[in-house]
Amino acid sequence: MPDWNSPDEIAKNGVAFSRFMHTLLGLYIWEWVVSLPFDWQYLSGKKTFRWPLAFYFLNRYCLLFALIGIAIALNVTE
Repeated sequence: MPDWNSPDEIAKNGVAFSRFMHTLLGLYIWEWVVSLPFDWQYLSGKKTFRWPLAFYFLNRYCLLFALIGIAIALNVTE
C-alpha cells in the first residue's frame, strides 16, 4: 500500500493529474471545434435561438475557459 503522504507519491500524483488535465483539455478542444458549425447556425441566425440554449452556450464556454485556466495554472513555474 502506498504512503499517500510521502513526497515521492505526491509528486507522482501531481504529474498524473497534470497529464490528465492536459488530456481533458485536448479532448474538449477537439469536441468544441467539431461542434462549432452547430453553434454558428444559432449565432448567425440560420436556426432560431430558444432560451434553453443559453444554458448550453454558458456551460460550453465556461468549461472551455475553466480548462484553459487550469492548464495555465499547471504550467506556471513561478
